Amino acid sequence: MSAGAKATPTAMQSIRDTFLVARYHCARALRTRSALNLCALFVLCATGMSVAFRQILKTMENVASQSLGVPQVDNPGTMFDTLRNQGDLDLMFEGMIGNAALVEWAMSLPYMTITWVWGGMGLVPFLAAAVGAEGVAPDLSARTIRFEAMRTGRLEIVGGRYLGMCLLVLIAITLSVVAPFCVAVFWMADQPVLLQITSLLAFVPRLWLWSLPFVALGLSCSCLVQNVNWARLGSTIATVFTWVASSLNAYFGDDATWSTLLGLLLPQGWLGDLWGPGFGWTVGGMVLGAIGVAFVVPGYFFLQRRDL
Repeated sequence: MSAGAKATPTAMQSIRDTFLVARYHCARALRTRSALNLCALFVLCATGMSVAFRQILKTMENVASQSLGVPQVDNPGTMFDTLRNQGDLDLMFEGMIGNAALVEWAMSLPYMTITWVWGGMGLVPFLAAAVGAEGVAPDLSARTIRFEAMRTGRLEIVGGRYLGMCLLVLIAITLSVVAPFCVAVFWMADQPVLLQITSLLAFVPRLWLWSLPFVALGLSCSCLVQNVNWARLGSTIATVFTWVASSLNAYFGDDATWSTLLGLLLPQGWLGDLWGPGFGWTVGGMVLGAIGVAFVVPGYFFLQRRDL
């Protein structure tokens, strides 16, 4: 009984230290303006995607206008129902989601919401991995992490940095909805303002959960090397590897047992679960969170064996 009583304060202290490290990491990101740069990068990428998808819709509507013999308009959106009736958007959304059964659900959402989420699912992994790559490597290079390790354990350092970076990514993703919202409201026609902002915000948790395994990949690479540029390169290669492995697994795996296991371990195996109405996506999201924790473990072992 006494051993259990002693273990409880130790566990509570570890949790407390983890949250203190996370708070310190966020505070330092704000002080050094790296958090501002991160948010600006996410907003800039979201702006580029939104403008590109707006232009795609405008081109599709111009083609439809010519075929119907009606005047073209400067701001796209007025012929959205026409494109839907012609089936052009059905093919586009089916290609994005990869599930024909969810096309009708996707049609009920604003165009800019679906395109922002789809583009984010391809871009966020690389941005998140780059964020994770800056978790530990700069402090290893400057050897300032020694002072932190004198006050707490290395597990708490890795866990706290991971939590802090996940919070920063969540803030950046949330702020990035400004880009598709402004493009839809001010540069497109017939876009309901309330539905646009609520649908965008509703997808923020899905994108954030999707980013967690890649933040963890970047953090593990950051624990492996001292040079942050090498950490970024390693995290990018690791992210690309997950996409390549997922594609090869889908092409060659068939119904083999090893293919099923690999699909469960790769984040891409749960990507399709993030689409759909209701809260069914939470199951896949929780699995992605667990995969993120698993990807952090190699980083902890790397740091545990380093001479700080």
